[in-house]
Amino acid sequence: MYKVLSSVFFLFIGVQSLFSQEVLTAWKTQIFDENIHTLQVFRPNWELSYPIIELNSSQILEVHFDDFQKVANNYSYTIEFCNADWTISDLMKSDYIQGFDEQPITNYQFSSNTTKTYVHYQLDLPNSDVDFLISGNYILKVYKDYNVDSIVFSQQFFVLDPQFTPQVEIIRPINALKNNTHQQVNISIIDVNNLIRDPYSDLLVKLRQNNRPDREITLNEPKYIRGSSYIYSDEVKNLFSGTSEYLHFDTKSIRFKEMRTDSIVFDGTHYHYYIDQDELMPWRTYASKPDINGRYKVQLQNSNVSHLQADYVYVHLSVDATKHSLGQELFVIGDFNFWQKNKHSKLIWNREANAFSNTFFLKQGYFNYCIENKDVNAAYSPVENHAETENDYLIWVYLKDKTLNFDKLVGFFTINTLRGVQ
Repeated sequence: MYKVLSSVFFLFIGVQSLFSQEVLTAWKTQIFDENIHTLQVFRPNWELSYPIIELNSSQILEVHFDDFQKVANNYSYTIEFCNADWTISDLMKSDYIQGFDEQPITNYQFSSNTTKTYVHYQLDLPNSDVDFLISGNYILKVYKDYNVDSIVFSQQFFVLDPQFTPQVEIIRPINALKNNTHQQVNISIIDVNNLIRDPYSDLLVKLRQNNRPDREITLNEPKYIRGSSYIYSDEVKNLFSGTSEYLHFDTKSIRFKEMRTDSIVFDGTHYHYYIDQDELMPWRTYASKPDINGRYKVQLQNSNVSHLQADYVYVHLSVDATKHSLGQELFVIGDFNFWQKNKHSKLIWNREANAFSNTFFLKQGYFNYCIENKDVNAAYSPVENHAETENDYLIWVYLKDKTLNFDKLVGFFTINTLRGVQ
């Protein structure tokens, strides 16, 4: 592989194209401070879990992030309740949490034996200071130096009060033009306890492919109602392009190359992983291969404390110049950068290498990613789409609470195209 250090874009995990705070109407998972990296939220010992816990249970979420500053900082957090569309609700804080937020984050440790020094922070939710009173969407805001206006990141998470039984199926579309490239997800909400009064104003369903915010649809009303079953089976709206199985790279070891790694080079300061070039071929035959559907896992080989011992390394990715890649705006996206197509994730043309390339600064582990152009729905797109592709679909069900006027999260389900409902 032709090795070239392209114009390096430091991909701070989840960092937006601008590091300044902005006025947000709908909150999302977003980093505002360039020193914050590898923001993750998961259940204990289950790094690939989704950021959701059940109300009135013993379940907790662990919030992890790294700070590139070499000294411990004063970080605190606050929690706000959101509507189903992630705008801040009108509820009083005492309506949705018990205890007190706006507390300092005191659990932190310094990295060990790494070329890049960082401070690792962890916050558990709920904890002895705060617990949740209602189900729904929550936004965690972490701020610096006791200044609530100095937010360094925001993180979405969910509290669930399960009240419905689902029936979900994934089928090939009836439309012959999309039968080989798309997947249709049909949902039936079963209301055995007659909780739904007006499904057209009180019930809301959200459907997302592989937990990608850019591949989410909102189903505002059922297509059919049969007794206590509310059926969402729109042949147009419920369609998703199948995509293809995700690409990957593996940086767990600095001594042994994973099969897609061309070489590992130490420049005297940091390690560089050169990954085999990818090639865009939108019309090739579907090929099955294992993946984790766009997610990533921090891991250092033979370490039980990867969150402290995993190093930050440079990962060099490139796409060969072909008729499918030339003339495209191409981006490398995945859960590691919150699927953001911006200047940090854009592949830049390198004339000397005759390829599109970009370099990312990432914590060691196993990563899934895909390469897409700016608009995957354009008339010409180099993105592969196969109806056979293995995908996860996440389904959220919200019910309007008439008393306090908020959106309760009363259902959350995941279904896999091969393994069914999880």
